[in-house]
Amino acid sequence: IEEDTLEGTIPGTGGRVKLITCVIGKTFRLGGFDMKEKKAKPMRTIIPAGSVYYFECIEGAIEDIIKKIHGKSISDFEQKQGFGICFLGGVRL
Repeated sequence: IEEDTLEGTIPGTGGRVKLITCVIGKTFRLGGFDMKEKKAKPMRTIIPAGSVYYFECIEGAIEDIIKKIHGKSISDFEQKQGFGICFLGGVRL
């Protein structure tokens, strides 16, 4: 999402969206320990579960966007641990 326009693309879909608003809880820091590597994992700032973002689809097919990200992790980090799972819902006006 580009900071100045609040628009961004959904990779692999040709879709473009605009952030309308969001409802998020208080962020927190999360780290851990990698047992295999025997070292600390980096601390990351996390947006809590249950946060909601409202986007408008401004380009592309919404069906393609749904197939690409619904029920999947869109996190930049720790995807294999279940962070960033995205669920899509619709609003009809």
